[in-house]
Amino acid sequence: MITIRTYTTKAFCQVALLLAVGASPVGCGGDEASSSTTPPDDTAETVQVDGGDDAGVCTPGCDGKACGDDGCGGVCGECKPGDRCTEAGVCEAQTLSCDSYCSRVMDACTGDKQQYPTVEACVSWCAASYWEIGAVDDADIASLGCHNGFALKAETDASKCGDAGPLSEACGGGCWAYCEGALGFCTGDSVLYEALDSCLGYCDFFHPTVTLSATGNTLGCRLYHLGQGLVGKEPAAEACAAASPEGADTCVSKPPPNDTCETAIVIDKLPFTHSGDTSAGTPDYETGAGCCLPENPDPTLLDICALDGDTLGGALNDVVYKMTAPTRSVCPQCREVKLPHQVCAKCGFYKGREILSVEGE
Repeated sequence: MITIRTYTTKAFCQVALLLAVGASPVGCGGDEASSSTTPPDDTAETVQVDGGDDAGVCTPGCDGKACGDDGCGGVCGECKPGDRCTEAGVCEAQTLSCDSYCSRVMDACTGDKQQYPTVEACVSWCAASYWEIGAVDDADIASLGCHNGFALKAETDASKCGDAGPLSEACGGGCWAYCEGALGFCTGDSVLYEALDSCLGYCDFFHPTVTLSATGNTLGCRLYHLGQGLVGKEPAAEACAAASPEGADTCVSKPPPNDTCETAIVIDKLPFTHSGDTSAGTPDYETGAGCCLPENPDPTLLDICALDGDTLGGALNDVVYKMTAPTRSVCPQCREVKLPHQVCAKCGFYKGREILSVEGE
């Protein structure tokens, strides 16, 4: 078995002499004790000490480097908090500027993670944004420091690109990201809002879902289309229309399929229960009774429809229900048409027995 140990330069000299001639470790410039701890003025070397064809030696590559990988499984040093280690092993102080941020986010976030079409577009957006400068370790606020911090994380974790970009939920929240996008991207003929306050006021009325999606009356849908427009994957006019408060035909709730009398849910027996999303239903009733009725309806149906109460044909969010006429039967006593399973109103009989005394009979 081959054992690898790390020695200082002094200890390496001593081991070499012992292996070569079995002599005392003289001429190595000091004590004969070896150490596994590397003094600052020695150079660490890894040697094979118990035989083998080739002696494996790893010399740390830290010349000119203050930080980063030393090539032997260690590091050349650590940068102070707030600084970053470059690929060249140099500790770089973090300066917050649109130029440095945009260079970083464009390098780190590419392909389907791309946040801006070009560096120039990023710089323009950054300069016109409502971000404060902030600090390199900002979190949860709309600042350049917060966006830059996520851009740094994105260099090793591409999942952070979304928060490094302009529509960052983490740097200020979903509504702030939406309004930054709406005001920064939707300009000219596509302008949506005149000021940040008015945009934030509208945003409170959107469904708060921030998960990006292509459809639905949600904040996430509007953020999705702003992002698509920003990187040139969707025409600006279409993206801004979808991101508008009205949502065009894209970021809106789809009407339920049963919102007209022609497509109404049929109620053919009672008791009746039904549930569903009625957030986009349209009042399209044939009567003002609150539900669709057959021709010449029985008066009892009108009473049942009236149970709809304050949605009598006027609510914007109704699903439509259609009442069908109950099945009729013939009274075996007097041959009068009557409702099934009911006492006959003509003769008062039910199942061959007189239940009610009917005057005039």
